[in-house]
Amino acid sequence: MKFSLKESLVYLLYLIGLLLLLWGITNQELQFEQRGDYQLFRSVLIVSLLYIAVGFYLAIPIMIKRFKNHHRWLFNLNRFLFVSLPLFLFPYLPMIFSNIERPQFILTTSLVTWELMLVIAGYTMVTSFEKEEKLFF
Repeated sequence: MKFSLKESLVYLLYLIGLLLLLWGITNQELQFEQRGDYQLFRSVLIVSLLYIAVGFYLAIPIMIKRFKNHHRWLFNLNRFLFVSLPLFLFPYLPMIFSNIERPQFILTTSLVTWELMLVIAGYTMVTSFEKEEKLFF
């Protein structure tokens, strides 16, 4: 494989975008803590959507390759139902079935596991859109 300046710049921009997204997540979490008026639903929703956005962002290179094919789009419902949806819901089960609020919940469970599940859920949601193997004309 030979070195390409154009491809290197694309990957550099991709990395900068990912770092900005991660900075946005950290900044948003710090703002919630500094304000002191910790609204459970709003903060959990915003931070969860940001982690899912990281998964979407990580799936961009795969989706660009899929867009280049001239095949019909399919939605892999099995991947969505049995991988994405459980990974999205699993971190919230203790909050749904008990009275534990998010700050205590995070202290009692692994925060990295919670974040990683949401990133993987976002990634698998996007990659559930696939291209058919055969031509459709």
